[in-house]
Amino acid sequence: MPLRVVTCAEVVPAEARHAAEGSRYSMGHSAGESRDWSWGARSVIKPGDRVLLVHRGPLDEDNHWQADPPRSCRAVEAVPSHPDDRIYWWGSTDAAPEQWGRVQRAVRRATGYRLRRDVLIRRPDVIDVLDRLVFVSGEPRDVVIGSWEDCMAFYDVGDQDDLGELVDEAVDPNGWADRVPDPDLPGVVPIVETRGTLLEYPFTVGEFWDTVTELESEVSQTWSLEGLEEDIDLVEGITVVFDRQPRRLGVDIPYAASSPVGSYPYERAFRREGTVDQWLARRVYPLCRGFEVTVFGRDGEAEGSTKLRDL
Repeated sequence: MPLRVVTCAEVVPAEARHAAEGSRYSMGHSAGESRDWSWGARSVIKPGDRVLLVHRGPLDEDNHWQADPPRSCRAVEAVPSHPDDRIYWWGSTDAAPEQWGRVQRAVRRATGYRLRRDVLIRRPDVIDVLDRLVFVSGEPRDVVIGSWEDCMAFYDVGDQDDLGELVDEAVDPNGWADRVPDPDLPGVVPIVETRGTLLEYPFTVGEFWDTVTELESEVSQTWSLEGLEEDIDLVEGITVVFDRQPRRLGVDIPYAASSPVGSYPYERAFRREGTVDQWLARRVYPLCRGFEVTVFGRDGEAEGSTKLRDL
């Protein structure tokens, strides 16, 4: 069965939220972290269709693009006051959302397919990767790990290599875990590529996986930026370099992203009569808020007023 990638609206009108809360399909949930429902215009989606929902994370956290595990559409309802709007109800899941950039990278490395939002996927190999992708499970976060034996028992593994395989399955690129038997500093070191952090006993299961996620974000930031630079050069014929240290570009930006979307979503070059500043504002900064970017032309670093045809 095909799988449709659907982008959820960031702002849900009050009328739509009221209609969802009063629906017979409502289970007391709102459009939150793992979406039970979403709002949008009337579309081709019908009950039984499989979808991959993509949405922004909470504004009070990092607000990155996230993806829910593939699910089926349970029902479609019209919004009474807006006949062209629909409430889409999705099958339940115990898994938490995954970073959209990580989902894109996993698909591209396994199949060569460039996953984008709002597309219908018919390729079985791509759908298989998305179905098998390890989304963060709903395991209890407050369980306390007080020793190496506690860690082995909780995850039902036999040794350090088995625990490392669990970390490796949950991250992209490579991950593992080391045991620290030193009696003066006992703990576990989750590692992603060349970065690791010592967690001294006791720590919780939630703290362990939060650390793994932070390490993955630090590593994938550089990988994502390099991929975005390559995509821009391919589509626009423009050489850019991103500052690897994110920072806010203005107080009106509600968050500073730790990595860009992961790919350049354009297939045609920006108009050549446009300026560097116009191109950056319309195409680049929305993908990587929080990062400075340097644009290069024939004579070195380009000014913002330079026309793209003159680079």
